[in-house]
Amino acid sequence: KKKKQNSQLTPRLSTPLSLLGVATAIVIEEPAAGKTVDDIVTIVAQVQDKFGNKVDQNASVLLSATGTGSFGNAGATAIVDGEGLAQLSVTKPEPVVLSVADLGGTGLDASSTINVTCLPGAAVEYFIADAGSATTDAPISVSVLARDQFANLATSETSAVTLLSSGSVTGLGTVSVVDGIGTITIANQVAEVVELSLTGGAASLNASSTRLLTFAPGESVAFVLIPTNGSVDTTTFVSVEAHDQHGNIATHENRDVSVTFETAQLVPDPNKATTSADEISETVSVDIVAGVGTAPVGTQVPQAVSARLVDSASTLLDVTSTASIFILPGDTTKYTIEQAANATVGDVTVVPIVARDQFENTNCFDASAVTLVATNGQTTLVHFVNGNGFVNITTTLAQTVELTLQDTQATGNDITSTRSVVFSAGSTASYVITPPLDTTVDSSTEITVQALDAFGNLNPTENADVTLVSTGAV
Repeated sequence: KKKKQNSQLTPRLSTPLSLLGVATAIVIEEPAAGKTVDDIVTIVAQVQDKFGNKVDQNASVLLSATGTGSFGNAGATAIVDGEGLAQLSVTKPEPVVLSVADLGGTGLDASSTINVTCLPGAAVEYFIADAGSATTDAPISVSVLARDQFANLATSETSAVTLLSSGSVTGLGTVSVVDGIGTITIANQVAEVVELSLTGGAASLNASSTRLLTFAPGESVAFVLIPTNGSVDTTTFVSVEAHDQHGNIATHENRDVSVTFETAQLVPDPNKATTSADEISETVSVDIVAGVGTAPVGTQVPQAVSARLVDSASTLLDVTSTASIFILPGDTTKYTIEQAANATVGDVTVVPIVARDQFENTNCFDASAVTLVATNGQTTLVHFVNGNGFVNITTTLAQTVELTLQDTQATGNDITSTRSVVFSAGSTASYVITPPLDTTVDSSTEITVQALDAFGNLNPTENADVTLVSTGAV
């Protein structure tokens, strides 16, 4: 038997069938790859069903970003017909986490997050990186970076720029920048602060970057004497410096050393006797602080002094340095009239006048003047040469000439020194009869005969006999 078919057919629906599910979540879509920090990144937020299909539903959300990410309109975004757009800015090429919050109370899942990482932007400048610590002992590498507008390393940049520097830096020149970075090795034998700068490079890049770089002294290798001449008026201080291999002061050195001073030669003084007791022989400990110390040496007698180092602290540094120090006369404090030789009338005797310091040394650097006053009527302005002045004194009258000083040049120095010079009569030039007193024939009169020199002075040393001749009946 044939089975009877059902003649009733399923009716066709007149309204379209929707295949979208029910909205379940607000989801942040992944943006297009290859964005840089120079770009504004469009972020899409969608209302989706459980299968990830967009659902045409409106919502109000707040998009947030970690790190250097930030949204326009503070992240507030309106979703219309299932989709909303927000503008994201990022300044560092590092992961930024984006998240969403439901502001409209839709009850949809708003736990969606994504990571967005932008690439560095286009290079806009060259930048000299911090090179760290440098010393005069070794070369140092300096990096030049190409940076984008946000100071990120512009890894897409390849070009060349020239490094310059103040001071005594060597090794400067062209720096090849590859993938945003270039290095160059420089050196300096002088401990100093230098300024690094740039010139040239790609025309579109700013090359105004500068960097101060300190080259510190190297390791100590030697102690060195730095002599300074002085005078007997004050203590003379001789400097001792710790040096690195290039002669810079090793400011990190604080170990001590000693200095031995010995007289090399006493300075001859024609107006003052010196003895071996005036010589120096002593060793002085020097406290070195930040690479420098001083050793005192003093004496009351001008002299040349030799100095040598002694490694008293066993530093093992080189101590072969030696020096000569000259201790000079002090400032003039007084003028002294030195004893002049006695003379015969008519002859000249030389009176020395000496400019002396507080210790009676002749101040060989004095070029002042003083006035000598003599009781024979002679007044002379005496100019000093090498601390010595001389005056010629003469007279035709047998006498003792007293000598004194006057400070006519207002030096303020002591002028209390005095001296005497004796001028004696010369040899007998004539015998002279002193006119006798008149008398009478009933008495006698005394006749005196004098031995006189050429200037009429009585010669008290004359002991010769002479015959008196007279006319008449004497």
